[in-house]
Amino acid sequence: MATLTLAVSGLGVPEEGLSVFLDLVERSGIQGIEIRHGAVVPAEYQDSGIRDRLAMLDFVALASRVKVGAGARSEFIRHLKAAVADANRLGATHVRVFPGAGKGADRTEDGELVDRLVQASHIARDAGVYIAVETHDSHCAGADIAKLLDAAVDSDAATGSLTAVWDVLHTWRVGESAGESLDHLSGWLTNGWIQVKDAVGRSDPAPELPGDGAVPLVAILKTIQERGYSGWVSLEWERVWFPGVAPLEVAIEHLHSVFRQAGGGS
Repeated sequence: MATLTLAVSGLGVPEEGLSVFLDLVERSGIQGIEIRHGAVVPAEYQDSGIRDRLAMLDFVALASRVKVGAGARSEFIRHLKAAVADANRLGATHVRVFPGAGKGADRTEDGELVDRLVQASHIARDAGVYIAVETHDSHCAGADIAKLLDAAVDSDAATGSLTAVWDVLHTWRVGESAGESLDHLSGWLTNGWIQVKDAVGRSDPAPELPGDGAVPLVAILKTIQERGYSGWVSLEWERVWFPGVAPLEVAIEHLHSVFRQAGGGS
């Protein structure tokens, strides 16, 4: 089976600065991270020591809160350009975005989302980063994200800076199996990654330590390895939204245990 490589999100250390997060990552032997965009303070962008430490990692993504479908297109582009510029300042290779199309009368149509993604891909290509669209909010299924990305590529042959983030919680919540998600997203994960987390249940996203909740993480990890995925698997431990949960170090150890049960080493 393919070997999985662990990354970790800064959502697990909400009260700490980027330097402390990097200390934890280095102690854990992890070589990939997602940096929570809103948590980076101005001085950290200017800190050459932090930039050097980030350069030692194999994978660095800036997890922005930019929503492709939210607001006017000009507003989306403004927010995206700011995130891309910050990614460049940190040396990040990817900028994570959400579909954010809304609901009902406020929903942005998929055609508009595709046009925005084409424009985003040009901005990303000029800056040398990838725009990674996550299975989230208005487009939780892998099928939903793949449809958008496929259409963006079909409409613009030069597009080459778009990729996907597969959040396994959200695809599971909407009833899409791991195999089905891979069928849709495998081509978009070459330069993307998989996010894992555990939760109380489909209707209750409150976090549980990996392996202790209802999300079938062991089965999901077995499936992706059997299908040949050997990329990044990033732990998103949402302590920023749920401050009462265990420290990130504990969640990392639990995920190592899940990896071992799935036959992925670690």
